[in-house]
Amino acid sequence: MNTAKKIATGVAALGLIFSLNANAQKVSNDNQLAFNTASGAKTEAAAKKANLTAPVVRESESSLDVVQSSWDQNIALVVYHSKNDSISGFRYAKGLANAFTQSDKTGGNPMYISSLYKESDAENSYVAIFIDGEQWDYKGHEFFSPNDAWKLIPLVMADYVKEHGKSKIIPATVDPVLVASNDL
Repeated sequence: MNTAKKIATGVAALGLIFSLNANAQKVSNDNQLAFNTASGAKTEAAAKKANLTAPVVRESESSLDVVQSSWDQNIALVVYHSKNDSISGFRYAKGLANAFTQSDKTGGNPMYISSLYKESDAENSYVAIFIDGEQWDYKGHEFFSPNDAWKLIPLVMADYVKEHGKSKIIPATVDPVLVASNDL
C-alpha cells in the first residue's frame, strides 16, 4: 500500500471513530457519560448514588467520613476505639454493621449501614450514630459504649423509619449480606 493510501485509510478510520463517539455523546443526556461502540463496549450511563447492597465496614480517615456516609437518608456509625480495649475497632464495627441487617435485632427494620472505626486516645471505646448527616441522640446522650449501641439498635431504627420511611429497609424476602472476615 502506498503512502497516500495509508494516510487516507488512517484519516477515514479516525473519522469513523469521531463519528461514532459524537453519536454516542449525542444520545447521552445530562451529565451522564456515554461510551462509543468503536471498542465494542455497550453504551452505559454513569451510575447514580444507589442504596447500599451490603454493610460497609472500613477505617475512618476523618470525622467527616461518617457524616458523609450517612447522607441521603442512610445510617452510619463510627467506633472510636480505645487503645486499651482488647477487642479491635474493626470487630466492633463489623458486629454492629451485621446487627443492623438482622430483623430480630432491629425491631423488624433491618438496613445496610456504613460502620466505620477510628483509633482514639479515650479511656474506653465509644460509638456515635448518624442518620442522614445528623448525629443521633438518646435522652440527651450522643455517645454510647459499644454494648449500649448494640442495645439501642431497635430505637435507632424506629426513629429512622418514623423520619424516613421504609424505602431502604431490607425486605423480608431477602437474606441480608453480612460482613465476613478472618480478623478475630
